[in-house]
Amino acid sequence: MLSYILFIVGFILIGISLLVILKDLKRSELEIEEINRIEENVKEYYKLTEEMIETFDDVIGSKIEEISDEKINFNKDTEKDKRKKIDLLEVNNNTNKISDNNIIEKIFQLQSIGLNTEEIAKKLDKGVREIEIIIKMYSSKNMDKNI
Repeated sequence: MLSYILFIVGFILIGISLLVILKDLKRSELEIEEINRIEENVKEYYKLTEEMIETFDDVIGSKIEEISDEKINFNKDTEKDKRKKIDLLEVNNNTNKISDNNIIEKIFQLQSIGLNTEEIAKKLDKGVREIEIIIKMYSSKNMDKNI
């Protein structure tokens, strides 16, 4: 009789073991399904990221082309500006006497405002010594006229 009891207890323990193993298998299957879902999400995010990078590369490429085109146009514009300045200089060289008188007037106007020779030179894009000489030369002419 003792052997029957041990036999039944053994079957009960085997049954309990099978139930625990089945529960563990179900839990493992659920975890595997969740891992598979996460993997699919990661793959989807990876594809989206690749698409975003490609779009970003396209945008950067087009912007670089635009900037290059604008730089070329800007360089053309600066060449045009240089030509205009050269043309203006040629016109100024033709009317040099008028511009000399104009510069002298500007020098004395700026001096009457209270600017010193360095500031006048900067404003008129001339040398400080040149401004000093013009002031002395025309100041002495004006003094000779007053005598």
